[in-house]
Amino acid sequence: MNWEAPPPASRWNTAEYYVYYVVAFSLWGYMYWTGYTLSQPSHPNAYRIDRYLSDAWLPFINPLMDNSDHQYAGFRKNLPILFAAMLGYLALSWTVKKRASAAADASRWLAFSIAFSTVFLVIAHGQHVVKVLAILAINYALGRIGGGTWFNPALTWAFNIAILFAIDWTRGFRALDVSGVYAGIMRWDITFNITVLRLISFNLDYYWSHHELTAALLETHKRCASLPALDPPPACCTKMRSAVPRPAREYSFTHYLAYALYIPLYFAGPIMPFNAWMSQVTSPPRAVTRAAVTKYAARLAGAVLLMEVMMHLFHVVALARAREWAGMSPLEIGAVGFINLKFIWLKLLIIWRFFRTWALADGIDPPENMRRCVTNHYSAIQFWRDWHTSFNAWNIRYLYVPLGGARTRALNIWVVFTFVAVWHDIELRLLAWGWLICLFILPEVVARLVFAKYTTRPWYRHLAALGAVLNILTMITANLVGFAVGVDGMRTMLASILQPEGLGFLAGAAVCLYASAHIFFEVRDQEARDRAALVERYAAVIPHHDAVEEGTTSGVERAAAVRGRIGVPEARVSVDHVAL
Repeated sequence: MNWEAPPPASRWNTAEYYVYYVVAFSLWGYMYWTGYTLSQPSHPNAYRIDRYLSDAWLPFINPLMDNSDHQYAGFRKNLPILFAAMLGYLALSWTVKKRASAAADASRWLAFSIAFSTVFLVIAHGQHVVKVLAILAINYALGRIGGGTWFNPALTWAFNIAILFAIDWTRGFRALDVSGVYAGIMRWDITFNITVLRLISFNLDYYWSHHELTAALLETHKRCASLPALDPPPACCTKMRSAVPRPAREYSFTHYLAYALYIPLYFAGPIMPFNAWMSQVTSPPRAVTRAAVTKYAARLAGAVLLMEVMMHLFHVVALARAREWAGMSPLEIGAVGFINLKFIWLKLLIIWRFFRTWALADGIDPPENMRRCVTNHYSAIQFWRDWHTSFNAWNIRYLYVPLGGARTRALNIWVVFTFVAVWHDIELRLLAWGWLICLFILPEVVARLVFAKYTTRPWYRHLAALGAVLNILTMITANLVGFAVGVDGMRTMLASILQPEGLGFLAGAAVCLYASAHIFFEVRDQEARDRAALVERYAAVIPHHDAVEEGTTSGVERAAAVRGRIGVPEARVSVDHVAL
């Protein structure tokens, strides 16, 4: 990021942009209205989805609600249990931290974390906890055997990919189950793919600890130079917390077990590298304050309420499951697909933010997975950085960069997204999803290279908006294939839309997306203007992190001073401004 490049002047109040507002908001609003009318009990096709609907608890909105998404329905059903577990865990964790001395704080808290996580997982998975612990022990042994040699990453990757396939083929090693022994209240194999990422992270961080030097990493790190963080290096940002090796004693089995089983992030993430997690255990980030966590929890509650309203207003998940496209117009099919993507985005946002809220309240600041709304995207490359941010960062650190990074991007993205698809689930639709993403990313990569020298030309913005239309349409297609209707369902949808009567819908959608792309461009430019103002005023108010170390004034107090003067959200003062 070039912090010194002057952002363009604002276009928000220009005549050109008022046209974009009218076009975009009118057409998007009509899409929502179409989805709403399809979800009414009076609609002629309502009987086709009755079997997927439930009685509503907000009948004044709609007498029926769509709770047919299995993933969110399970989370919603177990939310009271998870909330009670969160409160109990936090009460105990805070007590342990308060009573432990400074010297023993980390070791006592780690012991508590392991004990609580083990008990919780025994309740959740019953006898299957033995399988989890056995896999963890084997992975740790392989990392120790490989140490700082190439055997470590080779054995680690081979073992964990084999585990993903073995769990899928054996349905969680079902042959090892003991009849009559408590088996828990939820399947252990459904969420274990998240744990696999932590196992790979620990072994590779241990491997790199034999080769990377902290001094060299600090010397080459320039990100925090112009915008000092609340915490001094190497704790200044997530990048440094992840990259800087931990002391050798922290790569022990105790630390490994506490990290792999850390219950706030165990079931869904967000994903943190071992180095970053351990760094925050020993040096909690100063940006995580009680007020910030409370605001974040309130935002989560608002998202949950919005989802409840959405489940009453739009029965698009049931429509997609029924796949009753016959008799639906191209506009109606497009509305079902579009609102389905909104539902997928919102449900994942809620699930990830719930567990992130739990971790934040425990003093751990994992990455924010959903940094932008699903419809606030125009770049296929940027979309994957903001959709599942922590997983994207994990892939960059442990797969993309070791495979050659940008030098071999055209080839290694196929490896990365094949792994991403297999990691999600071993299904044809997800492999198709991963390969479609690769196919759709390549044109954008080529276009960026070809038109890089023309970015200051007046016509470039409009050409980029046309490219954004294609990007958005391809991203919608890929995500509907992977997470909504599958390959066959997408084929049926496209066959219905790509008819003579569907050309008008496609033309209208293209005009809407073109106008929306310009709005997205201006959102990014506004963020650049805000960031430039923040850097300028932050530098004037808050001395460099060296002064924080000297103790003249606390970093949190300086952050509060800046917020008061320039009116920015609390976390925007930190370099990791997406955290809260």
